[in-house]
Amino acid sequence: MPIITFNLLKEILEKQNRPVTTNEIINHVADKSPRNLERLVPNMVILEKTGFIRKNFDKKRNSYVWELSDPTLNGLEILEKYPELYEQTLYGEESVNGMFRKKKKA
Repeated sequence: MPIITFNLLKEILEKQNRPVTTNEIINHVADKSPRNLERLVPNMVILEKTGFIRKNFDKKRNSYVWELSDPTLNGLEILEKYPELYEQTLYGEESVNGMFRKKKKA
């Protein structure tokens, strides 16, 4: 579920107090919530496309690093704005598939 991924990402970012690498996120999720590893990457893509997280390339670490777009945001506020992210857990992946389709201009 994207919200669980968001909360796990927020947790590690607060702990590290800096943007974190993809490997650091994977290790954190493996330690805290291993059953969420399978959906980690797709959930991060959803969170990035909705603007809740962003990635940048860190030349020093030679890796992509991730951070929250708004560190004050919490999972409940996200669910209020995008309830379909919650529906993904209840009804499966197809409930958010149409979320990013471009609308045809009339």
